[in-house]
Amino acid sequence: MTGLALAVLAAVLVLAPVAARNAALGGGPTLTSLRGGVNFYIGNNPEADGTYRPLVPGKQIPRYEQSEPRRLAEAALGRPLTPREVSGYWLGRSLRWAREEPAAFLALQLRKLRRFWSWYEEPDAVDYYYVRGLSPALGLPLLELPGLTVLACAGLWLARRRLRPFAPALLWIAGWTASVVPFFVFSRFRLPLVPALALLAAVPICRLGEAVAGRRRREAAALAALLTAALLLPLALGYRPRPELVHHNLGILAEQQGRYAEAADHYRRAFEADPEQLAPNMNLGHLAVRRRDFAAALEWYRRAAALAPLRRRLGQPRRRPARPRPPRRSGRLPLACLRAQPRQPGRALQPGPALRRGRRLRAGPGPGRQDPGERPRARPRPPAAPAADR
Repeated sequence: MTGLALAVLAAVLVLAPVAARNAALGGGPTLTSLRGGVNFYIGNNPEADGTYRPLVPGKQIPRYEQSEPRRLAEAALGRPLTPREVSGYWLGRSLRWAREEPAAFLALQLRKLRRFWSWYEEPDAVDYYYVRGLSPALGLPLLELPGLTVLACAGLWLARRRLRPFAPALLWIAGWTASVVPFFVFSRFRLPLVPALALLAAVPICRLGEAVAGRRRREAAALAALLTAALLLPLALGYRPRPELVHHNLGILAEQQGRYAEAADHYRRAFEADPEQLAPNMNLGHLAVRRRDFAAALEWYRRAAALAPLRRRLGQPRRRPARPRPPRRSGRLPLACLRAQPRQPGRALQPGPALRRGRRLRAGPGPGRQDPGERPRARPRPPAAPAADR
């Protein structure tokens, strides 16, 4: 058997179980994830910036990452959809935008390529720079991915006249880059590159040993300086943690463990770091309801509602406003605000069920009362439900 035949056989053995499982779930014989179209849309739409942005802000947890794309697609098309049809709907929207705005689409791919090879570790759920500040070991000048990339580029140059032995590593680097960049970028997506980059990075290190053994002082000094730069430059860049991400995740962890005062402190610090972030506003409202501080809960939910306009096109990522809209004067807690963040695992109390039981949260004048200076009205009307929930 030739090498090509062995490669094809290996690919079939790996992908066949995936295709069989997708077919059993109703997605047809798809060779990759049934979320391929959704992930492609997240990385390729008019509002995309190359990183992950949930279709519905505040629902970036696995439970809703699975259900929201389907709900939005079915609401847009007006019929139930199979997983494959859901993926096709979002893929079609991305490709339609790419055809209508080819220059913007190409510019976005270049931006994602730059992010992919950036020295900054783009966080997902864990911020590497925060963890490095806690760990003495990670604070040492260890070889990180940026430094490894520098050494790999040097190795590629030193081995430029005999690259054939490195062809598998180069093909892997090119193929993996081409498979990630069309979607969106997290630093953890770059980890599979490490073995291939390490093969190339070993070239200047081995050449340094040969130069020292051969007493080629000038060459040894240049290679030693290169190795030192690869170790120290990532530390010298001074990248700092993202406090809004760090404290929001620490707040979720504290809340799930029942430490509500600590969770509120973390959520408030996340809010102070980024007042226009939806999730801390919602979570602070949930905690206020738990301690029965309904006036504070109402204010936090109003802030959340101002950050997440409810009347919008389905699946259209929201633009963050320059500043939150002023809160409305009504004392009734909008049902739509409560639906913006449904129940999450670990939450024992949600304001939604309380509202359905007829409770009202009052902050200032309640429903049916007139504020001085307000335009007279016959009677208060209940807030409209969001378009996606009608």
